[in-house]
Order: sequence, then structure tokens, then C-alpha cells
Amino acid sequence: MRLYILFSFLLLAVICSCRVDASQVKFGSLCSGNSSNRKRGCDTKYGCGNYGASRDSGKRKHEGLDIVCADGATVFAPFDVKLNGKAAPYKKNNAINDGINLSGEGLCFKLFYVKPVSYSGTLKKGQKIGTLLPMQKVYPGITSHVHVQIGDRSHEGLDIACADGATVLAPFDVKLNGKAAPYINQPQKEPINDGITLSGEGLCFKLFYVKPDRYSGTTLKKGQKIGTLLPMQKVYPGITSHIHVQMCDKSDPTKYF
Repeated sequence: MRLYILFSFLLLAVICSCRVDASQVKFGSLCSGNSSNRKRGCDTKYGCGNYGASRDSGKRKHEGLDIVCADGATVFAPFDVKLNGKAAPYKKNNAINDGINLSGEGLCFKLFYVKPVSYSGTLKKGQKIGTLLPMQKVYPGITSHVHVQIGDRSHEGLDIACADGATVLAPFDVKLNGKAAPYINQPQKEPINDGITLSGEGLCFKLFYVKPDRYSGTTLKKGQKIGTLLPMQKVYPGITSHIHVQMCDKSDPTKYF
């Protein structure tokens, strides 16, 4: 059953009091010596830098985009940003295991292989974030680069813009099937760590960042209140607040829109 019932343009207001989503954000120059943000191509030994490129012989996919940047080059703020703490790409430490979480222009993103001047605070567009770490020391012969990754994990759903505190409504008749928490052991994200699993119209799906009135034991008719959007701005300042829609089988919901 296609989700046009749920997410057609006409019915977008049914699921939430919506606000305009982040426009197509354009990154300013990230690295000295690469004013056009030239993307890393493919290296014979280390694969390609595009999003979704194969890693570990196809066992996983590249979850970001690599922007060419020389070892030791200055990394700049691509627009006004808030610095939200360290982001280490590896579990085991090495010479390039550093990076930074940032937010701005309605986005939350990470830059890997960068030694930041600071892990917190704010920067204006063009100000120095830090310095690219010695990639050649760890990956000899690779095209040195900044790894840009949107979000804090692989994105397995679709985000529908929704204001903090807005009412979330049943898009069609649904059954409430229990709590769905997006995070595990991340106390700093507890203010938005709630959601609901639902089924209806032959679909099983989850809504994250929602405080439901109830988790189970009932069904709701189309248009009845499911709950309230939690305070995303408290956890991700500057992000476009939203409901995260995830199919139970983690398939891509985009085709239903």
C-alpha cells in the first residue's frame, strides 16, 4: 500500500503542523587549497570518496562524502556553525582519529580527520575549524580529504519537517504497537529519545522524536492525536525539527512520497 495516503502534499498537514524544510544548503569552501570543494575520486588501493561507495569488499557502504584537502591544510566553517563536540571515526585510536560534530543551516553533520581548534562554541562562515590530520601516515598514497557525514548514524528513514511541540496526528487508522526509542545509552539525547511503532493500511512503521499519549492498547482513527513532537532544538540547535519516519524493515520510505 503506497504511502501517498500518509504523505501526499495535501495530507502533509495531517501528520503534523509543518514548517518549511531546510532549503538546499550550499557548503562554502571547506579546505584551504580547494576553494571549489573538489570531491575525492577513486584511489586504486582505498576505493572511492562518493557517498555509498563500497567498503570492505562490499560489506558496508561509505556513509559520507570526501572533499579533497591536503595534510596540514586549514579546514574552514562552510557557513555559520555551532561546534557540538568530538566525532571520532574509529574505535581504535590512530593518527587521524579525530573530528567534530557541527550544526548550522538546519543541518547536523560531522567532519572527520580534522584536529579542531575547539570542540565547542560557534564560528562564522570562513573561520578556522581546525587542521587536516596526516592521512598519508595512515593511508599512504590516498587522496587526503575531509570526510563529511550528515547526521549521527546511517539514516534509515525520511524526515518530515515539524515544529517542536506540534501535535502529531494519525495519518490513517493505525494500531499502536509499543515504544520505539531511536537512541541507546546516549543520555545527552534523552529529551528526544521517544517514539512509537504503528501499523495500518498494510504497513508497519515508526515515528521517532514523538511523545505519544499512549504506546499500545488501542487504535486511533485518522486525524486523532498520536502525541507531541519533542524538543529537537534542545538536542540539535539549529536543525530543522522533524518527525523521523522509518519502515519497520528499514527499507527506504522515499518511494512512497
